[in-house]
Amino acid sequence: MTVVREYAVSSGESGESGDAGESRVSGWHRVCRWDDLLPERGVAALVAGVQVALFRTFDGGLHAVGNLDPFSGAQVMSRGLLGCRDGVPVVASPMFKQVFDLETGACVSEPGPGLPVFGARVRDGLVEVSLEAGSSRERGSARERGSARERGSARERGSARERGSARERGSARERGSARERGSARERGSARERGSARESGRSAVSGSSPGAVAPDAAVRAAVSGER
Repeated sequence: MTVVREYAVSSGESGESGDAGESRVSGWHRVCRWDDLLPERGVAALVAGVQVALFRTFDGGLHAVGNLDPFSGAQVMSRGLLGCRDGVPVVASPMFKQVFDLETGACVSEPGPGLPVFGARVRDGLVEVSLEAGSSRERGSARERGSARERGSARERGSARERGSARERGSARERGSARERGSARERGSARERGSARESGRSAVSGSSPGAVAPDAAVRAAVSGER
């Protein structure tokens, strides 16, 4: 079920200096109790006239994005389905099922507009939302997490390339060794065939140096008889 609530805070409640009108926009707005949020369920809150979709994830994360689906134009993002893509929490629109990154608001399923991301925190058991595009610390943390993921992916890709290169080098060495073994066998076979041919020629030419050809012996015997 989607719950819509409106909380107006003064400069004293938000902890920000300035007049009340400015505080309604730029301060931290108390929205609900942390225990009011169910894990993996969205809640819509009307904060200073802006509809915000709040999400509490199973790992204790808190995310606040615009409730307006940029593809359908309906205020329905709080009804979206939560999930995870490449280790990043995402929400799928209940309308046309586009998927949005809850940390950056970017649409990750297709090119197109994203969601505004707001600052969200828990103070004394109360959930507070800032309509500014996240606090500088939160934006920095998101960038750091993104950079860490990119570095991890780069390391994994580098390791995969190294493993692939090692396998290729190993395969090249194996192919080289196989060729060397084949060449050695061919050379050995050639030597054996050469030795066999030489032995055959020796057998044809005669068994001893003093042997007389059969025709010559017959002629000698005939001459002697005469």
